[in-house]
Amino acid sequence: MYYLLITYKMAQVKVTLKPDLLKFIDNYPQFGYGSRTQIINAAIELLQQKLEQEELSKSAQIYQEIYETDAELQALTEEGLENWPK
Repeated sequence: MYYLLITYKMAQVKVTLKPDLLKFIDNYPQFGYGSRTQIINAAIELLQQKLEQEELSKSAQIYQEIYETDAELQALTEEGLENWPK
């Protein structure tokens, strides 16, 4: 059995933070993080997930609006459900 380990060099980015955010980040040990980098990465990952979820929700809303106004699509969906294996 072979294992492949891929590592990526982490990029460094210089950012300017408001004092209250810096104070929050400096309390990283209280939140169980080992460094400023870890807490910042976790925060950005949470933001990324939130934004992706918002986009998914918007897309679902658009599909729902289309479905509600398209009788042909509704009929096609019902036909597909009737013919679905039981």
